[in-house]
Amino acid sequence: MPHKEISVVVPCYREAEVIERTILSIYTYLKDRFERFEIIIVTDGSPDTTKQNAEKTAAAHPDIPLSIISFEKNQGKGAAVKAGVFASRYDPILFI
Repeated sequence: MPHKEISVVVPCYREAEVIERTILSIYTYLKDRFERFEIIIVTDGSPDTTKQNAEKTAAAHPDIPLSIISFEKNQGKGAAVKAGVFASRYDPILFI
């Protein structure tokens, strides 16, 4: 029996090479276990293409409930987690 809901916050810095795989892995895990869920990617001022790659993944997979928050300047993991938690719609909230 699936759980009701969850928000998953993913703070990112220099994750361009793995962000698509990360999003798809999280989605694969959640889709059969929760009735409602969301994945919130928070790019923390990454100097690489983490944000663009996350946006490409979102566009290629419109069925994934994905939000992307992006900081222009690196503010640290705590600020990224905080932004993701404040943007979350469901309880509980998991960050990885």
